[in-house]
Amino acid sequence: MALGITIPFTQPPQTLTRVVLTLATISGTILAIVFSVTFVGFQLVADTHAGRAAPALVRDGRFQQTFALFGVVVVGSIVGLYAGPYLAPGIGADWQAVASGLILGVIVLGIAASYELVEYVTTMVERLNPESVIELLLETDLAPESLFGAYPSVKAIRDDPTHPFESLITMVRGGLDDGQTSTVELGLGGIERAINAMIAALPESSIDDSSGYVDALIEPLVKNTYEDMLIEASRFGHRRVVYRIAESVETITIAGLSENYHNVLQLGLDGLGSAIVVAHDEDIDLWWPYRTVTDRMGDILNTAVDTTDPIAFVSVWYHLIHPYVILLRRNETDHNLHDQIFDFCGRVVPQFFEKFVKEYNGKLVASPEVWLGGSTESNAVRAIRNQIRYLGTLYNDILRYYGRTGELPFGGGNPLSVWTSMFNKSLEAELDGLAVTVGLALLSFGYQIERIGARRPNGFADTFARCQLNYELGVDVVDNVFTYAAEGTFPRKARPDAMSHLHTKPDPQGIVSRLIGNEDNDGSTFEEWLSEFQKEVAERRKELQEGYEWDVTPER
Repeated sequence: MALGITIPFTQPPQTLTRVVLTLATISGTILAIVFSVTFVGFQLVADTHAGRAAPALVRDGRFQQTFALFGVVVVGSIVGLYAGPYLAPGIGADWQAVASGLILGVIVLGIAASYELVEYVTTMVERLNPESVIELLLETDLAPESLFGAYPSVKAIRDDPTHPFESLITMVRGGLDDGQTSTVELGLGGIERAINAMIAALPESSIDDSSGYVDALIEPLVKNTYEDMLIEASRFGHRRVVYRIAESVETITIAGLSENYHNVLQLGLDGLGSAIVVAHDEDIDLWWPYRTVTDRMGDILNTAVDTTDPIAFVSVWYHLIHPYVILLRRNETDHNLHDQIFDFCGRVVPQFFEKFVKEYNGKLVASPEVWLGGSTESNAVRAIRNQIRYLGTLYNDILRYYGRTGELPFGGGNPLSVWTSMFNKSLEAELDGLAVTVGLALLSFGYQIERIGARRPNGFADTFARCQLNYELGVDVVDNVFTYAAEGTFPRKARPDAMSHLHTKPDPQGIVSRLIGNEDNDGSTFEEWLSEFQKEVAERRKELQEGYEWDVTPER
C-alpha cells in the first residue's frame, strides 16, 4: 500500500469521512473543554493567589506545546479529509490508503497530545500553590526586565490604575480575607523580593528618574494598600499579620534607604503613622498594634542612621509626629492615646536621638547661635533642629489638649521626660550648642506646664542642678540657657509665650485663660518666673553638693 500503510478499508468513502470527522470532533471537543476548564481553574486560583497568575501560566511552554498538538490533530484531520481525494492520485495511491494513514496519524497525534495534556495539567496543579505562583510571577511579570518593559517611566506607573504588583497584592488580600496567615506572609515576602530585585536592577536600566520610579512603586503600597491591611488586621485581632505587615513596611523602606532613595524613609513612616490615625478614627483598640507599629518605626529610624545621609531626616519628623498632632486636635479624651504618646515621647524619640548624636557627633558641633538662628550648611544640624521643632509642635498641641480636657496625655508619666533625656544626651556628647537649644525647650515647656496649673514637673529644677554638677560643660550650658531665655531667644515652636496666639472659646474654669498672655497663675511674668527658677536651681545645686537628696524618682 502507498505510504507503507496496510490497514484495509472496505467501507465506502462516506464512512471514512464520518470516521475522520468524528476523530477531529472528539479532539476539538477535548481541546475546547479541557483548556476552557483549565483556564477557568487558573482564574479561580488567581482570585485567591494572584490576579496575573493565569496569563503567566498560559505563557508556559508546555501549555503552548499541548495546544499546538491538539490544533494539529483538528486542523490536520479536516485538511486531510478534504485534500486527500485530490492528493491521492498525485502520489499514486487511492483514497482509501490515504484515509487509512490520516486516521492512524490522527490517533497517534491524539495520544501524544493527551499525554502532553496530562503532563501539563500535573505541572499546573503543582504550580498553583502560593509558593509556586510567587516564583512564577517573580520570574515573569515581576522580573525587573519585564517590569521596566511594561512600565518604562514614572508616568507609566502613575497613569496605570492598577499597581504593577497587583498580582501579589491580590494574594495578600485574599489570604487576609480568608484568615490564611501563611498566604499573607508569602505574598508580602514576594512583594519585598520584587522590590529588592527592582532596586538592584535600576542602576543598569534605562529608567531616567530612578528615585521617582522607586517612589511611584512604593508610595501607593505603604500609604494605601498596607495601611488598609494594617487596619483590617487590627480590627479582627490578627496580631501575627499586623506584625508581618509592619515588618514588610520596614523591609521595603530599608531596602530603598540602602540605595540612598531617601524619600522612602518618609513614605514608610507616613504610612505607618497614618494607620494609627485611621485606627483611632474607627475606634479600634490599637495599643498592641500600636506597639508593633512604633517598634517598626524605631527600627526604621535606627537602621536609617547607619545607612543614609542625615539629609534623609531633615523633613522626616513631620511624618513621624503629625499623626499624634492630628489625634490631639480631636475633642475627646482618649486614654489609650495618652499611653501611646508617652511611649512615643519617652522611648522612640530618645532612642533615635541618642543613636543619631553618636553617629553624627562631629557634624553636630555648632554654636547656640547657629542652632537657634535657623541657617546652617550641616544636614545633621538641620535634622535635629527639625526634630526639636516638630516635637515642639506636638507639645503645643499637648498644651491645647490640656486646655480642652484638663489632662496631660502622658499616661501618668513625666511630661518632660523626652526633653530631659535629650538634654542629658547632648551634654554627654559634649555638644554645648545642641544642649543649650534642648535646654531652652525643656525650660520653656516646663514653665508652660507649671503655668497652666497642671502640676510641677517632677525634678524640674533638679535636672538643671544635676547637669551643672555632673557634666564638664554643665555650668556653662545652664548659664547660657538662662541667658538666652532672659533675652527671649528660644527654638522655633518652643517659646514660653507660644500659646498666646490661641483663639479658643471662653473657659469657665480658667484653664485656657492661663495659657494666654505672658503671666502665670499668680500674676507674674515669665521674666519674674525665670528669676525665681534660677534661684531654685542654685539652691538645689547647693543641696546636692551638701549630699542632700530630694525624692525625684522619675515617674513612669
